[in-house]
Amino acid sequence: MKTREFGISVVIPSYNRIDTLLRAVDSIDSCQKEKVEIIVVDDCSDFDIYSVLQRYNKNNIPIRIFKNSTNKGPQVSRNVGIRRASFEFVAFLDSDDYFSPDKIDWLLQILANQDIDLLYHAVDGCEKYNKISNLWFKTFGKLLHFRWFICLLNPCVTPSVVIRVKKCLFNPTLRYSEDYAFLLSYVESTTRVKYCDSVHTTVPRAIGTTGGVSGNLIKMRKGEIKGKENLLRKNNVSHIFQYALSLIFVSARVLSDLIRKRYNFKDFIKSN
Repeated sequence: MKTREFGISVVIPSYNRIDTLLRAVDSIDSCQKEKVEIIVVDDCSDFDIYSVLQRYNKNNIPIRIFKNSTNKGPQVSRNVGIRRASFEFVAFLDSDDYFSPDKIDWLLQILANQDIDLLYHAVDGCEKYNKISNLWFKTFGKLLHFRWFICLLNPCVTPSVVIRVKKCLFNPTLRYSEDYAFLLSYVESTTRVKYCDSVHTTVPRAIGTTGGVSGNLIKMRKGEIKGKENLLRKNNVSHIFQYALSLIFVSARVLSDLIRKRYNFKDFIKSN
């Protein structure tokens, strides 16, 4: 793996969302511009993102633009961004979300002074996730490593996540819960994780909703199960125990869905 200097590469996958993409790019600013870059990965949009962004870059943060040859999904685009990142840390941002004006400088201050591999924070628009993380870190955070938390559920909203780059990428074959699968692969017993309850990202849409489509919810649940299989690939007894615990938890979620009639058991079994 190449040596990267200290700084933050903000990776934004984008597909046919020029208005919100410009808002996302505009939200990235810093007093230390030499330690920040924006990587936009165009997932084969119908228009020329490059020419628009080159004209629009009003904050003068360096923007690097890459384009997939075909539409491949956000997980492939994020992998391109991780591989191409110039700096030691990668912050994820979706094209329809945006950072607070001070986020990058806030991150640089923390990352320069603390040994952290993964940081995430509270998000405007995701109060349920914020409450879950606040409860965990106040109640169990000093007793149990974060990996025990994440084996149960994904508490991280991706546009709030910052990682130290290492040999870990998103699974390009997953279309649902791919963010969760990535974090399950990334987090080890030695991973230094920090959660901050301050808000530095806004997500206008609701995370984890399915628009009332039961088939999408089934795919999300099966994506969770598929992602949890990453725990088995680590060939460690504790990870096997984590996997068993995680299956109990996701089974309870499926049972809850069935009781609430969010979908039926026959459709769940038949779904790929």
